[in-house]
Amino acid sequence: MKETLQRLRIGEVARQTGLTVETLRYYERLELLPASPRSAGGFRHYAPDVVARVRFIKRAQALGVSLDEIGSLTSNRSGDTCGSVREMLTRHIAAIDQQMKELHELRSTLSNYRHRCEAALEEQSNAPCPTLVDLERSQA
Repeated sequence: MKETLQRLRIGEVARQTGLTVETLRYYERLELLPASPRSAGGFRHYAPDVVARVRFIKRAQALGVSLDEIGSLTSNRSGDTCGSVREMLTRHIAAIDQQMKELHELRSTLSNYRHRCEAALEEQSNAPCPTLVDLERSQA
């Protein structure tokens, strides 16, 4: 006797993954999810393993991996997948390092402004704020 594979309707996949039906349709259009067979009534029916695939996509996104990158990585199963992943991770680490540098510079600037405000307040409580004066000058 042939065992039938349990199929999930799109609403059930959405409930199990915490995504919207629209997002699942979008993922299917991007070919991140395999095209689902349709019932006679036109309903999408997914294999149960699609839930794990969606969770993989969400975990990868949480790490900063774009949907395009996810698509490239998952479609390259027979190629140099680990090499591709390593290159992608290297790019992401470099971008994070750059963001950290920029944030450190921003923090330093803000700390300097705060120090100047504190110094101005110690001299005179209603003194013109040196931060605002500096920002007004830099608009020109």
